[in-house]
Amino acid sequence: MSLFSSPKMPPPPPPPEPPPPAPTRDDEEVKKAEKAERDRINRQAGRKASILTTGRGLLNEEEATTTKPSLIGGAR
Repeated sequence: MSLFSSPKMPPPPPPPEPPPPAPTRDDEEVKKAEKAERDRINRQAGRKASILTTGRGLLNEEEATTTKPSLIGGAR
């Protein structure tokens, strides 16, 4: 008997299971995901419409009115 005999190879692993079928547009989960994405886009559009300034400040070049009118009608 030799010390350098070749080692026995283990049996090959079993083949992997086939992947599940791909979802179709008629699946309930796909419809829920599409509706959720549409809702998210609509909410995001509503928030963007309410932002009136940029990172640099006001959009127009006029000065913002920062004074309140007094009871007499003049600016303070």
